[in-house]
Amino acid sequence: MMIRCVVTLLFLVMPLAALAGSVSERLNQFLAHEAETTVGIWVRFVDKGLDGEDLQAALERESHRLTDKSLARRARVAGPGQDVVDTRDLSLAESYLNQVLATGAEPRRQSRWFNAASFNATESQIRSIARLACVEQVDLVARFRRALPGQEAEDSADDRIHEKSQAKAGAIHYGGTRGAADLINLPPVHAQGLSGQGVIVAVLDAGYVLTHASFQHLSILDQWDFVHDDGNVQWEPGDHEWQDHHGTQVLSTLAGFSAGNLIGTAFGASVILAMTEDTGDETIIEEDNWVAAVEWVEALGADLITSSL
Repeated sequence: MMIRCVVTLLFLVMPLAALAGSVSERLNQFLAHEAETTVGIWVRFVDKGLDGEDLQAALERESHRLTDKSLARRARVAGPGQDVVDTRDLSLAESYLNQVLATGAEPRRQSRWFNAASFNATESQIRSIARLACVEQVDLVARFRRALPGQEAEDSADDRIHEKSQAKAGAIHYGGTRGAADLINLPPVHAQGLSGQGVIVAVLDAGYVLTHASFQHLSILDQWDFVHDDGNVQWEPGDHEWQDHHGTQVLSTLAGFSAGNLIGTAFGASVILAMTEDTGDETIIEEDNWVAAVEWVEALGADLITSSL
């Protein structure tokens, strides 16, 4: 099977290290230099815990979990005779997860495709997890550090203001986005009636202001907040004040439509929205929410994924 959305899946997989307890070299080095009480880890398992008739029955069940759109997309890109559902689609073995939980590690996310789950764990818990027969390797949840963003410089008046008399292509009034549209020769495409109809785009970002005027036409097929684990990707009390800024900007550039003000490149597309980044914790960006979101939107039939990291 070939699982292909238009996205580069940046999951940092380290080669198996010849180290005692199958703890990756990267994680060992981290534990040697960091004094954190707990650390985010990936636990990769040896298999899905199934074989024979049980395996075949599980694969059949999974084929019904995926949407028709997802199965059709997979079939288009799979070679002749290739299966569109395989062991990568199966849930993780519950007995394996329970063995890890018995060490006291705190669960975070699960990845079917990588046969791995992420946990918060102490060093002693990590060593115990690595000794489990069902565990292939324990690795560090990838992270990087960056400075807090400064105040963004305001656009110049020339960049912000475009004459409405120049903001028309066919029946579409582009307003302030006419310059960007012309830069990629977009108006002739829209004039042919091409605006993303029939395409599902998944957006992985921070939150979204869905009450914005340019989103009132938008077809939102599903949404999930992977930061708080709920179905609301808009700003909520307790969120950072910038939580819904960047995602709104990206979504409006893609799919916004407000005649005379803002026209997105693919305003006719349907979208699936995932909130994967907590802007209140900008010094550490972690990967497991992103991995979980990618697997979720693929199963829902997303054709494309746009992700701002």
